[in-house]
Amino acid sequence: HVIDNLKDDLACPVGEVKRELDRMGELNIQTDEYQDGLASVVSLLAMMDGVAEGMERFGESVDGLREEQRMHGEHLPKLRISVPDESIAFHGLWIELAQKVRDDSHLAKNPSEFISAVQPVIEEDLSDARIEAMFRGMGEALERATSKWRG
Repeated sequence: HVIDNLKDDLACPVGEVKRELDRMGELNIQTDEYQDGLASVVSLLAMMDGVAEGMERFGESVDGLREEQRMHGEHLPKLRISVPDESIAFHGLWIELAQKVRDDSHLAKNPSEFISAVQPVIEEDLSDARIEAMFRGMGEALERATSKWRG
């Protein structure tokens, strides 16, 4: 247990044993960094999957309204949806995030750099509150666009 969790240099009178213990400590730190990096990747992928699923559902809603427009177009005003600037800006974050992780071979070898690059984006720019606000804004835009249909 002690060796598996070794992270600091230990005083050891036997030079060869000390080198091996120091190497084990380095490997333990590296393993911890890889585990943290993997956890960040999993978190980012789960968040992206959730956003993609939400966007797919939103697209299905828009498709349904377009079909309604097609079927009853002579009685309905043309569907015009103005997506809020905040929702558009939110989706601009994907470009920024992609630029931060472009050198994936380097980041795979240096997981702590990956964490440093993506964690602030995940926690601030892609937070649950920001994602919810983006979808709320798009939903409200869709409701405004169709409110004229319902009088």
